[in-house]
Amino acid sequence: MSSARERLLESAKILFSQKGYYATSVEDIVESAGFSKGTFYFYFKSKEELFKSLVEEMHLNIVKRLEGFLERDLPLEDTLIEHAKVFLEDIYQNRHIAQIFLFQLVGTNEEFRKLYYTKIAHLRELLTKMVDRAIQRGEITYKNAENIVNLYAGFLRMLVLEYVFREKEPDLERVKGLAQEGVKVLFRGLKNA
Repeated sequence: MSSARERLLESAKILFSQKGYYATSVEDIVESAGFSKGTFYFYFKSKEELFKSLVEEMHLNIVKRLEGFLERDLPLEDTLIEHAKVFLEDIYQNRHIAQIFLFQLVGTNEEFRKLYYTKIAHLRELLTKMVDRAIQRGEITYKNAENIVNLYAGFLRMLVLEYVFREKEPDLERVKGLAQEGVKVLFRGLKNA
C-alpha cells in the first residue's frame, strides 16, 4: 500500500483535476484520502506546498528522462524525436496538474511564476547541452544553440497548448506523430542552414 503522503498527493491530483486548484480545500483532500488534517499537516504546510510537490514530481520525471537521453548519446534528431514523444506522454498523463500550474497559478502567483521559470531554465540547460554536442559533432550546420532550443521548445509548447490542453480528449498518438514530423522538418532546415 502506498504511503500516507503518496495517497494525499494522489487524492489531491484527482480533486484538482475535477474541481480546480482554488475550489479544492485541504478538507476535501484529507476526506478523499481517508486521513485527518493532522496527517495532511504532518507532510505539508499548506495546499500550496502540496501542489508544489506535484509540480516537482512532474518536473523531476521530465528531467530524469531528458538526462537519460543525454547519457544515451544518440544523434540529436533521434534524441529530440524520442524526447518529444516521452515529454508529450508525461504532460498528457499529468495534463490537469500542468494546466492548473500554467493557467491558474503561474499567471496569478509570483512564487509559482518563479518556480515555473526555474524549471524551464533547467530544461533549457539540458536541451542546450544536447544541441551543443550535436554542433560540435557536425550533425547540424546551424550553430546557434539558443535559437535551436527556442524553436524546439516553442514547437513542443504549441503542441501541448493546442492539442493536449485544448482538446477535451486529446489523441496522444496523433500529437506524437505531429511532434515527430515537426522535428524532422526542423532538422531539414538545421542541416541546410
